[in-house]
Amino acid sequence: MHFQARKSSLHGHRMMPALYSVLCQLKESSQLKETKIRNVQRQRDEEETRPDASSQLKRLDTMLAAEGIIGIIDQ
Repeated sequence: MHFQARKSSLHGHRMMPALYSVLCQLKESSQLKETKIRNVQRQRDEEETRPDASSQLKRLDTMLAAEGIIGIIDQ
């Protein structure tokens, strides 16, 4: 019952609207930061898994040589 009394006094406090507003701003700010962090992590993961251009070219050359489309290339 003590909890209910404290809760009612908090809800009736004259600064409650200001406190609520600040808490909402903090929540929004933290959500935006979390979103930015997730986006940065996703970009890093994509960059790490994406093969670089030189390895893709070597792979393509090897495939073309195996099919006999181009001559064997010294690597």
